[in-house]
Formats: sequence, C-alpha cells, structure tokens
Amino acid sequence: MKKLILPAILLFLAGCDYDIPLSQTPSAPANPALAGKWSGQPANEKPVRIEIKTSGTDYSVIYTEGGDELTFKGFEIKAAGLNLIQLELKDAEKQKYLFAKYELTPDGLSVYRLNPEVVSAKCQTAEELLNDLAVHRNNPFLFSEPLKFTRSVQQ
Repeated sequence: MKKLILPAILLFLAGCDYDIPLSQTPSAPANPALAGKWSGQPANEKPVRIEIKTSGTDYSVIYTEGGDELTFKGFEIKAAGLNLIQLELKDAEKQKYLFAKYELTPDGLSVYRLNPEVVSAKCQTAEELLNDLAVHRNNPFLFSEPLKFTRSVQQ
C-alpha cells in the first residue's frame, strides 16, 4: 500500500481509530441517494473527492486526494439508538473501522465521524464499544465537525 502522507487523507483516516466493528450485519439497505461522485475541500486543504457505490445493503467508497486513494467497504448499522455507517478500510495490514453519520440535503452531503476522544478507541470488544457509545450518545461532541461535499456535475 502506498505511503499516504497527504493532509486530507490523514484527516479522513483520523476517523479510522477503531480496531473492531460495531456490527457484523447491516441494519438497513444502502441509501441509493448517496451513490455518485462528490467533491469537497476541507479547511486549508486540497480538494478531495469521494465516489460512493451502493448495492443492496453495501457501500463501496473511494476517497481520493491528488493521485492517492483509499477504498472502504461498509454498511448502515443501528447502534445505541443511532443510525450510523460502519466503514472498513480495505487492503490495510490491520483491520480499521470508521463510524459516521451523514446528512443529505439539497446542498450536498455532510459526513460526521464518531469522535474517539468521546467514544474510546481502546475498547476490546464490540460489546464494550456499544456500551461506551450508549453512555455518550447524547454528548454534544460525539461527532466531529462535518466533512462537507457537493455532488459532482460529471457522474
């Protein structure tokens, strides 16, 4: 795997703090409205793109910045009463997971990563992780500031 040192990719990977999944199975079908190409520009960073494909209950996400890309696979889950997307980094030496919620509006897509400073990334089991999430589910800092994307004109 390429050495990924670009700031935007590192920003996105900062959300991959979890070594265990919350769930082994999806809780809902993939949202077809998320499918397509999206563009965004984190503050003071280079533009990034994501491409989302859906199939049944599954998501395939390609995150690109410059010539480097990361590929994730995932699905929607319900955990501690919250609707989340669980994404697993593909082709990594060690399994890494990212949990996020999203908002889809006429203006675009906002992605909020689960904050590992609130829900501990040190949990050893899915049960521990779910319990920690349940304890902190109403914390106003449960999620990061959003990564905002607009739908790319070219599909």
